[in-house]
Amino acid sequence: MNNNENVTATESQKKRLMAFFKTGQKITSLEALNDLGIYRLSARLSELENIGVPISRERLQVINRYGEQIRIKRYWIEPYRKAAELKEIANKQPRVRLFNPGAYDRAEQAKNELDELIKNNPILFPEYK
Repeated sequence: MNNNENVTATESQKKRLMAFFKTGQKITSLEALNDLGIYRLSARLSELENIGVPISRERLQVINRYGEQIRIKRYWIEPYRKAAELKEIANKQPRVRLFNPGAYDRAEQAKNELDELIKNNPILFPEYK
């Protein structure tokens, strides 16, 4: 593999990872390898952070297949997670406020929060500029 093929693979992996994060989901290194074909998740995350993408992380304790307790990290992009949550709420908005004013108002609030989230994160939502 020459250097240009390696750069292409790296960029392709970052695109797959960002597409995954845009769904609002979290991922571990093992999931990245199995689901996205990314062997060096930490390298791709570092590259994203270097261009200003805010990566959130948490440590988890899990039991491996040998019964041992181990620590792993799970990663996500909080604005994408929040955007996915707000979109789901906004999409459940009743057509008419009269029949369910609480749900209607919550959906309107979610739409406003989503607009604000997009406005405050131009690196993550360039398609909305």
